[in-house]
Amino acid sequence: MYIFSSIIFPISLSLLIGCSTSNSRPFFISDDNPIESNQSIGMNMEETVIVKTSPAVARVFHGKSIATPDSKAITAQLKKWNLTMLPMHPNVDDSSLISYFIIHTPNNRVTHEVINELLQLKSIEAAYSKPADELPSL
Repeated sequence: MYIFSSIIFPISLSLLIGCSTSNSRPFFISDDNPIESNQSIGMNMEETVIVKTSPAVARVFHGKSIATPDSKAITAQLKKWNLTMLPMHPNVDDSSLISYFIIHTPNNRVTHEVINELLQLKSIEAAYSKPADELPSL
């Protein structure tokens, strides 16, 4: 029994610290080396912008009304960034829900620039970056 446990323990320990080959370095997750965002390892994360429009403009984007100057201004801003605005609640008639939309942006810089430009338009009631999903803390 002693021989078996002495073989298993080093293998388990190497898997725990991330050593898969003799050339790899151990990788520990600690307060000094947190893994919280892919940006720390060089990847861009897609972000989500939540937009609330006036009900009249919302009806245009849901296909229930013809384009207005206000809806064309929003469309022009979205085309500038090559982005699409999707209904958060598709196929609803409730005027409080119809006004919410989602825009996916490629990174934080674009997110902030899009929000700032959209907030300049009179038919945009609100625009903000959706916080990242995370587990609740105590």
